[in-house]
Amino acid sequence: MQRYSGTVKTVITNKGRPHGFIGLASITKDDQSPHGLDTTQDPFIHQDDCDSALRQGLSISFELVPDEHRGGDALRAVDVVEVVVGELVLVGENAGASRELTDPRSLYVPPTPAQRGLMKPISPEAIHQVLVNRPMPSVPRTGGEQSGNTAELVNQLMRRIFPQFVALDAGGVEMADEKFDEIIKEALEDHKSLGLLAQAGMMKQQAKAYKGLRTLLKSHEDLLRPETLIPMQYLPDLFMAVPVWYFWADEVARKDIAALGSESDPRVHSYLTDICDLVPSSRWIDTFLMFNRRIRTLADYEGDVIPPKVIARMRKMAPLFDHMVIMTPYHDVAGTDWEDFDWMRNLDPYVVGFLKGVPLMLVIGRFSDSGTFPLYSELVADTIAFLRAKIMMLRGFNRVDSPYWYRPGKPLFYFDGKQTGNKLVQHTKELLAAFDAGNLFPWLRGEDENLPARS
Repeated sequence: MQRYSGTVKTVITNKGRPHGFIGLASITKDDQSPHGLDTTQDPFIHQDDCDSALRQGLSISFELVPDEHRGGDALRAVDVVEVVVGELVLVGENAGASRELTDPRSLYVPPTPAQRGLMKPISPEAIHQVLVNRPMPSVPRTGGEQSGNTAELVNQLMRRIFPQFVALDAGGVEMADEKFDEIIKEALEDHKSLGLLAQAGMMKQQAKAYKGLRTLLKSHEDLLRPETLIPMQYLPDLFMAVPVWYFWADEVARKDIAALGSESDPRVHSYLTDICDLVPSSRWIDTFLMFNRRIRTLADYEGDVIPPKVIARMRKMAPLFDHMVIMTPYHDVAGTDWEDFDWMRNLDPYVVGFLKGVPLMLVIGRFSDSGTFPLYSELVADTIAFLRAKIMMLRGFNRVDSPYWYRPGKPLFYFDGKQTGNKLVQHTKELLAAFDAGNLFPWLRGEDENLPARS
């Protein structure tokens, strides 16, 4: 049945169990399109049909059936769940229940009409299982613009990410001006004079990230939307939709990467190890490298035509990031290390930026300009379908004896033994089991791992 969203308008508590009415003017379909209901009456709602206490202003998701008690064109809400709009949760914070979107169905954003016309067919059951895994539960699916004073929003965000510089901000020091540079320079000299070289290096790195992010946000206000500022803890969630990556690289990096590309067993490039280090789990590393052991740059890109608007933005913003990536659902490209296979591609890559020291990913754009979440669930379902169908193709990794791989702190780490592909097959079986159990993303993050990283 069609689901709708709306707001409780009135609540009556003096006659038995609480009940009331949903404001007809507040109702939309779950995709935010007009409700199209053939009625002029506010739909009835009863506490027995709702999983949360009824109150005026409660935001809810629901289905509608004829109201037999009132008759005519009157409607009644059933299967009602509260929709809690999540707030931006930075890495390291504990997301309480009040910050999470409580019902998995509220995590779904349908494809746009343009996407729907070109996407691969995905079954509703497959999409439902993606939602059961609760991808990025604390990132709002609003798709709307951030409200409020832009300068103050930037200040609030910077204070949350870099609390160590709050005192400077309170003192009226602009985080990106020359006075800030002078204060940091003095602080670095003080640390070094006391022999605190490691502390000085850390402060220098944090100050660079601090200034870079503030410059970025002040010059690109459209990035100040909750769905474009994704906590780094959700990197596995986004990755599973678009696991094949292409890095923006300058001329020096391109030459280095080209030299690696000529090797039958390339070393894992530093760009890739930087991404591996963002999630402290060997499960994440193995999954990421299954698709990206051979680094790709834009020179390798062969896919959907990149819209001129996206190219222009990438060119303008690339110097502001440590890494800028086109993240794609082009699973067939992973076949260099796997055994040969064919796979029908899906569409609509993301462009995402990473800044070292900043616990957020920034969604710079989407080829369709549709926002972060339309088609997202379908893309994750397609990756899962790909892994189910092609899992044994991972045995292609057995062709290399102890191939280069990665573990933190071990830049020349080798995957031990001749049966790398077999180990990755077992790893993928565990990944699929975690997905079927509704626990994929915590599993990828290694949240249940109490032992040192696997080798």
